[in-house]
Amino acid sequence: GLYRDSRAFLDARPIAREFSAHCMKRLGRYFAGGGKYILDAGSGPIPHDELLPFSDAFEKRICVDLSLQGLQAARRKLGDRGIYLQADITRMPLRDNSVDAITCNHVIYQVPAEIQKDAFMELWRVLKPGGVAVIVYWWPSPTLPRHLGRAAKIMKEDMASMGPVRLKDVDAAQARMVAQAKELAARGEIVLADGKADDELIY
Repeated sequence: GLYRDSRAFLDARPIAREFSAHCMKRLGRYFAGGGKYILDAGSGPIPHDELLPFSDAFEKRICVDLSLQGLQAARRKLGDRGIYLQADITRMPLRDNSVDAITCNHVIYQVPAEIQKDAFMELWRVLKPGGVAVIVYWWPSPTLPRHLGRAAKIMKEDMASMGPVRLKDVDAAQARMVAQAKELAARGEIVLADGKADDELIY
């Protein structure tokens, strides 16, 4: 079953779950370089199968979480390939510059806002110079979905009122959407990638 934080924050609808799985798989490439230790900060039970391969190229996966139940579930999945620490991610019992990589998925926004900075600084403290950290955060009011939702609603209303449309009208509508997206990007409200795989942005 789902843990309490998963019930609170996870969108379990099939289409959302499929999208999340795709995103998690993409992150795996950032850990391909491997090393001795990868830190899973706020690991819980490692709830998604797509997260398990993150540690394949490392000797050990250090799972840190407040939940003893979650760590026990993680141990059942990793066995002796894991190190399991019941601890607060703002005060981890790890040495400075001790881990080669960090994965922290949908955790820090669950920490009280006034100490989220401490969590980021703690991750920075334990990461080796030149190491890799992938931190997945969540915004309670993201700008892009709101704009897309509004645009989709307007398009549906327009299509319902217009009936069949000509191809040139479709092209014109697409051009207007591109122009609006560029305008939002110019105002800093959204970020547009240039389509190159090596330039993908991770937040």
